[in-house]
This record gives sequence, C-alpha cells and structure tokens, in this order.
Amino acid sequence: MRACCLVNHYEYGQYVGEAVRSAVEQSRALDEIVVVDDGSGPEALEAVRGACSAHEGVRLVEKRNGGQLSCFESGLEHSSAEIVFFLDADDAWEPEYVKTVLAVFEERPDVGFVACNERRVFSDGRSEVSESPTRDLGYSLIRSLEPGAPFIGQPTSCLAIRRSVLDKIFPLELAEGWRTCADEALVYGSSLVGARKLFLGDPLVRYRVHGSNHFYGRPYRPEDRLLRGVEVLRLTEVLRRRQGLPSSLAHLAHHEFRTIENPTRGEYRGYRRLVADAPLPARRKRRIRSALFAWYRFRKRV
Repeated sequence: MRACCLVNHYEYGQYVGEAVRSAVEQSRALDEIVVVDDGSGPEALEAVRGACSAHEGVRLVEKRNGGQLSCFESGLEHSSAEIVFFLDADDAWEPEYVKTVLAVFEERPDVGFVACNERRVFSDGRSEVSESPTRDLGYSLIRSLEPGAPFIGQPTSCLAIRRSVLDKIFPLELAEGWRTCADEALVYGSSLVGARKLFLGDPLVRYRVHGSNHFYGRPYRPEDRLLRGVEVLRLTEVLRRRQGLPSSLAHLAHHEFRTIENPTRGEYRGYRRLVADAPLPARRKRRIRSALFAWYRFRKRV
C-alpha cells in the first residue's frame, strides 16, 4: 500500500524543517513526500528549500500564492500514492504515526478516512491532550447534506485519506474560499462523498500552538462564521450535484446512525433534529425516531 505525505507550506520557515524531518523519520517509510510552497517570501522559501534538499526523495513544488486548498490540489497532482497523509508545515508527527494509520487502512478496506488525536504543544513547552477513545465514526453523508452539519474530523496534520475518496472531491473550483482552514474542505468533502471514517485516540501528531496559527486560539468574528458557513454550503452543493444526490436523505438517517460505534448523546440528538426538520410524513418520522432511539439506547434494530 503506497503512502504519500503532502506538506503545505507558507511562511513557516522556522518550523518546516521539523515537519519534513518527522515525515522522513517514520518507522514505516513513506513512498512519496511532496512539499508545496504557496508563494512564500525569500527567507521562508530558502528555509523550505533547505529542509527538502536535506533529505533524499523529498520533492518541493513551488507555486504562486493561492491558499491552503490550492496546495492540496497541487500536491495531489504531483503524487500517485493510494493513501495520502496531510501535514501542515508547523506541525510534526510521532515516529509510529504512519505505521499505525496504514495498519487501519490495511485491516479495514471499508474505511476511507482516518483522523488521529493530537497533542497540542505550546511555545512555553507545555503540552495537552484531549482524551478520546478510538472509535468507528461510520458514515456521515446524510448529516453533511443538512445545514449546520457537524465537523467530523481533525486538523489537517491529523488526516489520512484514501486516494479513491480524494478523487471524488477534487478538482474543486473553490480554492479562493479556502485559503485557510482547508482541513474543513477535506473533512466535509469526505463525508459528502460517502467515506467511512475512523478516529484513533492515540495522540500521534504534535500540533504546534504559536502566535501565527490561522485558527487555533483565535475568536471567530461574526463575518468569519458567515463566510465560512457560505463556503461549506457551496462545497456541499457542488459535491451533491456531482454525485446526483437529492438535497436530503433523511429517510435513511436511522441506517446511517447504526454505522456509528457507540454513538454519543450529541450524535443521537443531531439525527433526531435532522429527522424532525425533514419533509417527511409524521408517521414516517415517528418510525425513524423510534429506530434511532432503539439503536442509541439498546443497540437494537427496529
């Protein structure tokens, strides 16, 4: 099973060396390492060139600035591996990360998307982990078609996705709307094209928290939430139409819900709201809600 690491880089010259080194020094060697520089200035560009030239087999792609999603697209064009790992240039991986994730893909051919837990590392040397168990997250296509769909994934550096899933998402003519936080395009897109997801609870990714993070620790302004919500809706509509899907599949919600291992109360409530808001006959809604409750409470099919 061939595996590739796609590193997206923009003005992170002080961190990119560690990111590339963490990909090179995996206990299970990657078949491809592609670093995409998104039009960095001279100082950061010199740093990323040095980081790549220090390791045999690391390929650097230099492009004009277009944002994070454009880096993903460019990297995919320069790779051919079956499993694609994504890595932000300011983060790093533990040595067993690739080996652990590939074992999941090898054992579970039905899984198309693996998200790993992260250890947040702060500038003062502190680190923290949000404990969460390994869990099969099942399918999330039906929930992702609805407004206000949940984010079922992790930050960029914690994501590994099958090429067969990515080929259904890309190409996307939406790059300008995803200059940052493009991990959301990967997460929502994978749900919308029908990828089964699995979460690994081991913190095998070091997510660096620093003053230049585009997202972490920064409050969302109302205009940020508005524009991001619009982009998610655009992405949803593009992928829905591409697959020839109706705007709602709520009548199948109870079947999707059963694919989730040990569903949480929040997940249960989310599916109940989805069904309540759906344009379905009242009797049909009652039957679906009954099936949701039986599975959530007793793991029993109705």
